[in-house]
Amino acid sequence: MAVNYIETAELHTFSCDGQMTYIGGVDAENNEIIISVCTYQLLHTLDIPYMKEKLNDYINNLNENKNDKQGKKK
Repeated sequence: MAVNYIETAELHTFSCDGQMTYIGGVDAENNEIIISVCTYQLLHTLDIPYMKEKLNDYINNLNENKNDKQGKKK
C-alpha cells in the first residue's frame, strides 16, 4: 500500500456529522482538498495535549530566536 502525502498550505473548513469529520483546505499546489476521517479513529489517534505542548515549544523557540536577534541589533 502506497502512502499519499499531501502538504497543506491552508486548512479553512471543519465539519463533523458525528460519524465522520471533514477538514477542507488547499494543498501546496493550490488545489482544493477535503480530508474525510472517521471521527472515532481521529479522536483515538490524535493526542491533543501532546500536540498543544509541541506547538507551545515551537512558539517559545520562535520567540527566543526573535529576542536573540533583537538583542544583537542593539
